[in-house]
Amino acid sequence: MNLILSVAAGYNWSQLEIFVKSLRKIYSEKVLLILNKPDTELIKKLVEFNIDFLDTKIIPNESYQSRYQYYYDYLNNNKGYQKVLLTDSRDVFFQNNPFNFLYKKNLNFFLEDEYIKNCSVNIKWIRRTVGKLILEKIIDKKISCCGQVIGNCENIIEYCEIMRKNIIKYHYKSSIHSILFKREIKGWDQGIHNYLVYSDFLKNIDFYDNISGDVATLSHSKELNFNNKGGLINQYGNEYSIVHQYDHFIDSFKNLIYKITN
Repeated sequence: MNLILSVAAGYNWSQLEIFVKSLRKIYSEKVLLILNKPDTELIKKLVEFNIDFLDTKIIPNESYQSRYQYYYDYLNNNKGYQKVLLTDSRDVFFQNNPFNFLYKKNLNFFLEDEYIKNCSVNIKWIRRTVGKLILEKIIDKKISCCGQVIGNCENIIEYCEIMRKNIIKYHYKSSIHSILFKREIKGWDQGIHNYLVYSDFLKNIDFYDNISGDVATLSHSKELNFNNKGGLINQYGNEYSIVHQYDHFIDSFKNLIYKITN
């Protein structure tokens, strides 16, 4: 059995409807959401769509970083899965079963359409966690998005363990400006993620870009291509199984979202 695993703490049904409904149109196996105090409507809908969940003490505003601990704890106690997909939820929908794609390696990551050196946000996440010297070593690499990771269960467990340890080791160092104005910095786990995937901590890994891969990571994309059925396709004409960060092009997906939710 395969597993799709996600943290969705702090979200309500309207924020997860596209994720859940699109997923259940193409995938019938195990899905587990890690939540915090879900409301009655969300619980009812998750039961209706056969989505399992854990009501945990995870803090929504800190879940970008703490999710790896929850992923690790669950998977380490439930090792019977073949393949596992770790995925974001609110800004994700599915077009095909993500486990049908033929990955060559045991652990697979997905690239955005931009280099680290050209993205001030990713530069900041890396510099303020692992430091300037490591940033200089990987600055010419393409951004690897931590919102989607797929692989064999044992390799995903290893990835989660390494991530949780390094998030503790390299906690984000806020600027004086951020401290004074009490700015909340989210998503800095991606800085740790890029450090690890480009520094030989993990073995038997592979990277897939938007040109030929099965996952569309859209935040830095310049244009979208659709087939005659309205599905988002890569440059080889193949439908992506996962569309991530679609909210950056929300007008382009209005018809597709309507089909999913109705």
